[in-house]
Amino acid sequence: MSLLTRSLAFASLYASGRAVLRARPPALPHLVPAPALPSSRRWVSLKERERDKERELPRNEDIPFTDVQIRDPETGRLGNFEPLADLLNRINKKETMVQLAVRDKPIVVLVDRRESHDRKKAAREKEKAQLMGKRKTIRFTWGISSGDLDHKMKQAIQALEKRSPVDIVMLYKKKQEVDREARAAMERNIKQQLSDLAIFRKSENTPNQFSLEFDVNPAALKAK
Repeated sequence: MSLLTRSLAFASLYASGRAVLRARPPALPHLVPAPALPSSRRWVSLKERERDKERELPRNEDIPFTDVQIRDPETGRLGNFEPLADLLNRINKKETMVQLAVRDKPIVVLVDRRESHDRKKAAREKEKAQLMGKRKTIRFTWGISSGDLDHKMKQAIQALEKRSPVDIVMLYKKKQEVDREARAAMERNIKQQLSDLAIFRKSENTPNQFSLEFDVNPAALKAK
């Protein structure tokens, strides 16, 4: 092969190599995995978290320490170390329980079962009251017309729909005598009209008035 032929072949090879380089796609940048998104969680109230925390703390034989210290509920001072088994034998388990106060430390408190039950019950009642609206009183005089009574019942229903307990108060006129059967019929009528949303609590009859007390029925409101 002559020198000219070799030069032409080399030039052709060099040109084709540059074309291949030009056709090559640009290199992708270094990819970094995206950070994992936080998993969705259910937000709970502080009271619920405290309640869950209390339930999670070990009690009695479930406490994972051999020797423990009792914390005074009033002063916060810690007593001397003593075997957990001796402490459990010393208390009346039907009335008192030993509960771990700090998860990772051998510190315990003595909990009165009845007081604990009463506190939890009071907390539930308070939480229930917070969910309910302010109690509404609807008054009218005995002998009200059917049209006016319907209007009063609509007011009661609207209050119940807003989660407000309702008191229905029927005022007697001065020296008015009301037949017992008529009063019972009125009571049945009102109960029937409010039965879908309310829970009847009690009735009271005095010389001046006749009243009916209703609480909100949470199950009925939830169904709506």
